[in-house]
Amino acid sequence: MLLSPLHGLFLILGATLASAISAFAGGGGIILLPLLIFSGLSPAAANMTGTVALLPGLLATGWGYREVLERKHRHVKSTILLGLIGGTLCAIILLRSPSEIFSHLVPYLLALSTGIFIYSSWFLKPKPGHANDRPLGWVQGIGLFILAIYGGYWGGGIALMTLAVLTANGWKDLHSINATKSLFAAATNVAGVILFSFYGDVHWQSVAYLTVGTM
Repeated sequence: MLLSPLHGLFLILGATLASAISAFAGGGGIILLPLLIFSGLSPAAANMTGTVALLPGLLATGWGYREVLERKHRHVKSTILLGLIGGTLCAIILLRSPSEIFSHLVPYLLALSTGIFIYSSWFLKPKPGHANDRPLGWVQGIGLFILAIYGGYWGGGIALMTLAVLTANGWKDLHSINATKSLFAAATNVAGVILFSFYGDVHWQSVAYLTVGTM
């Protein structure tokens, strides 16, 4: 399927907005999914295509916090591991499940993501403090693992939910929180991008347009 230049322009503009959302809240797919479906892709193919296209932006955001990540290496290592395991598990589930299941869940996933954004704008406002970040406890680790599975399947608002888990663990350093949630969101997508690229239904022309928009 070849996209028209007009569809390509819409994807570039949408990717620019989605990249900004992914950097702040995670889950730029809430913007890309409807655009890709409008372009003619199935919901499952649109989700896989959007996941592949958004990864470079997430990695770039994480790289921007590299100095913070180096200071918090111990915390970052466990966060990456949880993200990779959960993201891999759910990417496999998505590939092996009938595409009709994801199509049926799309309205509910979009509603959930929208609710997360609305809730966070009113209630989720962490206060800055000193860098007294503690190692993740079992409860927070389980919470991040569940989020990694969610992120591998959909991921709308995952960064905001990660922020909630980290602040519940006593984290107050906003730079550490932002760095960790960005890297966690990227980790949940890495396995999905690899698996989707080889075994999924990725529309590479759309990826090319979207990549331009995320630069």
